[in-house]
Amino acid sequence: MKPVSLVFFCMFSVSSLGFSSDIITLPNYELLSWTPHFSDLPGECVDSDGLPVEIERLNPDTSCDTFELDYTMENQMLVMESHNRSDDVWMGLSRWYGGLNAHQSYEMCLDLTFFSDARTGGVGIGGSPDAVHLKFGAAHGDLKFDSTFSGTDTIYFDDQVFDKGNQASVGSDVVYLGQISTEVSDGCFKNFCPKQVSACIPVVADDEGRVNAVLGSDSGFEGVTKLFYKEIEVSFR
Repeated sequence: MKPVSLVFFCMFSVSSLGFSSDIITLPNYELLSWTPHFSDLPGECVDSDGLPVEIERLNPDTSCDTFELDYTMENQMLVMESHNRSDDVWMGLSRWYGGLNAHQSYEMCLDLTFFSDARTGGVGIGGSPDAVHLKFGAAHGDLKFDSTFSGTDTIYFDDQVFDKGNQASVGSDVVYLGQISTEVSDGCFKNFCPKQVSACIPVVADDEGRVNAVLGSDSGFEGVTKLFYKEIEVSFR
């Protein structure tokens, strides 16, 4: 498997991202509670010649933009971007949810709104740009980075493998949300257009009444993928 170049911030914080403290008043501050992770990335948080993961303010009048946008959008979005050089890049987010009954079974449900510039059937390297597959599930413990696990598309939470499957295949710990392809609509900015997906998966709360939710994209496209996550809403039934 060829190496992949990726960069991400180890921790999200208002100060490290250059935002003022009033960010907490925005509706999507909850996005900051998600922790990014990648497969095919060395265990340490290291810089490389890859692309960043960051909270990006969608406002052309601020210094937080990474590229020029056509118009101002009110809310913040969580931006994940990578260059898939190995044909197996996973860009993931995880977050603990508490307040549940220990060892009780639940349906964990996701309502997701994201923006993508991939279109169905586009021409790309090693596959179409929309050959990136979204998955949602639950992990067994905390995310564990270890240099002995680098260079693979396997993700570990504590000492257990997170079975996400591979690309379009679905592992036992996730449900399939579909590809990242979007349609051109009035809600697009630049070439990025919105899409909404929903799904539920059965989970069991741990000893402390918690579940570690995991959301991610599994890439079969050997190029740059950039996703804007606008809303990530998780509920338990």
